[in-house]
Amino acid sequence: MLHAKSLGTDEAWDMYDILVDTYFKVQEEKQAPLTLDQQIAAIATGYGSVKEELVEVKDRVSDLEENAPLSAGEYNYIGSRINQRVAEVARGYGKITREQRGKLFKDINQGVKVVTGVSTRTQLRAKHFDTVVDFTNNWEPSTATKMQLRQMSFDFEE
Repeated sequence: MLHAKSLGTDEAWDMYDILVDTYFKVQEEKQAPLTLDQQIAAIATGYGSVKEELVEVKDRVSDLEENAPLSAGEYNYIGSRINQRVAEVARGYGKITREQRGKLFKDINQGVKVVTGVSTRTQLRAKHFDTVVDFTNNWEPSTATKMQLRQMSFDFEE
């Protein structure tokens, strides 16, 4: 630094200022080593951030899994189970017409839509599967549907 200063020119003084600024800047950037408590605090802060990100990723994965469309096997199982349940209930009415069977299908499908909040069965998601199976296993036609079936039976007999 003294060599630049001894030249006695403006350019020499500019170089001297740059050298001094650079020297002290490097000294400021050198930090004292962290104490053990500071190191632990830094690790804990980083862990909290990573933990928050992990929770967010887990939530997103759960959401994707729950909102995944039903697999073809699950969708077919629901369709088969609905057909079976309608057949079980229909047997209780003896011989029924195609129109009466249609009323039963309309009733059970309406129930599936109500308990899942979807408009059509094709909108069912993985999160709905257990609900739909449980509903189907316990389904009984509504009073209105039962009355329609009886009325249709009377009309058929006449």
